[in-house]
Amino acid sequence: MNFKLWNKVDLALECSSGDLICKNECEKFGGILDKDGSCHAYEVIDRICLSIDIMRSEDGRSEELYLAGGCYDGNHPTHYSRAKPGI
Repeated sequence: MNFKLWNKVDLALECSSGDLICKNECEKFGGILDKDGSCHAYEVIDRICLSIDIMRSEDGRSEELYLAGGCYDGNHPTHYSRAKPGI
């Protein structure tokens, strides 16, 4: 199972370069203002949870563990929280 350690999130706030009010608004949402004027934030993994199940053979003499999925919304194995810029 593969997953990203972080995600980039578009905060849907577009600013002109040098717009201090917009920069402050972006930072209020925990975002970072790019040189092109787009505001985005990052989310990092804060929890991992895997759901494992047991499959028994028909004759009942053996068992096998298998990955059934994750524990979070949409059966995902990871939970992300907003990263704080500068930390």
